[in-house]
Amino acid sequence: MEENGGNVVQTLKLYLRRGNKRIIEIYDDTLKKNILIGNENIRNLATWRRELARQGLRIPASGVQYIRLFPPFMFKPDNVPHLLKRENNLWRRNALLKENLFFGLNFIADKSA
Repeated sequence: MEENGGNVVQTLKLYLRRGNKRIIEIYDDTLKKNILIGNENIRNLATWRRELARQGLRIPASGVQYIRLFPPFMFKPDNVPHLLKRENNLWRRNALLKENLFFGLNFIADKSA
């Protein structure tokens, strides 16, 4: 599962946390020294397709699934199957929701023919 880079909430959250800095320096208490970390870079499906195509891979439409639209507090033991079914139906019918509000993206890539 990958984070959906088209999700406006996730993109804003990452930008507020790191700004434009892709590499950050943090102090590690265990190691007692500063270490450099490459910060997260999330992508939308179109970008994943483009990047993987450069490597001779493709993402077929049948191998894509958008997940996690509803926030965790909405999930109760008695409504999980219902909410998952609603999520599954929503991303298939609403491109705006799919590209901009679903948090997760699952896909399977295979070799181009």
